[in-house]
Amino acid sequence: MTNIDRFKSFHKAATENNKILGLDTRMAYIIDQLREKIHLPNPKDDENIRVYYRLAKTCTFCDTDYYIYEREFMENRITYRELKKNQENHVVLTNFNKLMELVYIQPEKADYIYSSSEHFLEGDGNKEKRTVLENWLNHFRIQLHKAHCSGHMSKKDLEHAIKEIKPDILIPVHTQNPKEFKKIHSNVLIPEREEEIEI
Repeated sequence: MTNIDRFKSFHKAATENNKILGLDTRMAYIIDQLREKIHLPNPKDDENIRVYYRLAKTCTFCDTDYYIYEREFMENRITYRELKKNQENHVVLTNFNKLMELVYIQPEKADYIYSSSEHFLEGDGNKEKRTVLENWLNHFRIQLHKAHCSGHMSKKDLEHAIKEIKPDILIPVHTQNPKEFKKIHSNVLIPEREEEIEI
């Protein structure tokens, strides 16, 4: 899953602090596909974005090392070599599965902003992944910072938000009880699986 709001927040923060935001090729592709529909920057030529290319196949960063969709961003690429030399001017938006890239980047005095849902860092079910994350960060002396808002709220807070916002239509998503919204709003559209909703 890709969080576009997280991307927008990191892009804004990087831009306001004169930093370059590094995106992996998957994220760059998703942003590129959505940019005209929801007004996002172009990862191919935005001056505050570079697309991070990991080592692959031949270890030479040639285009045939990568999937066809990844090749679109080669002109705006950044590799571990450039990041390693110029760490203070970059912010890299990455995920748990890309932690191995730290071996190549060799970060110094780095910070890791954990902005995914808190449940990943809590609970017995995530102990192994949490330990892996902590080990990587400890190995490179990277400071962990948590910055996340899950979007979950109490029923009372939800009712208050709906009254304040006064939406014309309410489309409940990520909820176990979508029909409950009909008790607090007169125009509720409950989405059906694989059904397109035009707004």
